[in-house]
Amino acid sequence: MVKDNKRLFLYLSILLFAILISCKLPHDTYSIAEYIIRPIRINEGSYIFPSAILILILFIIGIRGIMTLDRFENANKFLIFILVIALIIPAMKLSVDFIRNNYFYAKDGLEAVDFNKSDISIVGMNDKISLQVNLELVNHGNKVNEFRIRVYLPEYLRKYAGTNEYAFDTLYRIYPNQSNMNIRESIPLKDSSVYDNFIPPHWLGEEVRYDLYNDEETVRIVDHGL
Repeated sequence: MVKDNKRLFLYLSILLFAILISCKLPHDTYSIAEYIIRPIRINEGSYIFPSAILILILFIIGIRGIMTLDRFENANKFLIFILVIALIIPAMKLSVDFIRNNYFYAKDGLEAVDFNKSDISIVGMNDKISLQVNLELVNHGNKVNEFRIRVYLPEYLRKYAGTNEYAFDTLYRIYPNQSNMNIRESIPLKDSSVYDNFIPPHWLGEEVRYDLYNDEETVRIVDHGL
């Protein structure tokens, strides 16, 4: 029985490890698994994610291992599978999310601000072409934060904007306790030929970085574009 308990702990640990490395890192769109095994570009705008295979293998090892434990020798294997999928894994995911939220709550200032999503698109009106930046932020902390934003553009778009980075003039204020803020800003393009040369997949997978900053600190947010 002691050996069986050790095996149970091992397989549960494998499942928890798979969940941990698949979660998005703070201020980043990549998970730990995606940093271990980077996405591979196979053609224009298309990628494969070997990290997903790693996570799937870990889940298979963990679930299969639990099903083969001596204590479940006479149990319905399908029922064990359902219990692991429907109860154990979701409970582990909730625990990881709880830890992640408390990590942010324990931070002070801009470190407590994370982002849900970001998007850059090209818009045109009255012969004026610009980049539209959409950024959705969430404040996990317990205080109001004021900051400005500097965006570092995808490499493909820099020549059209005439700059590598662009700072917005607005002073933003985000309120505490899981408050969300949707930011929409425009960056003028100096070279309107982007309409002639523009192919949407060109900047898919190109990194976009945002600095949230004030007089006291700077926090960098990274969107890998995938």
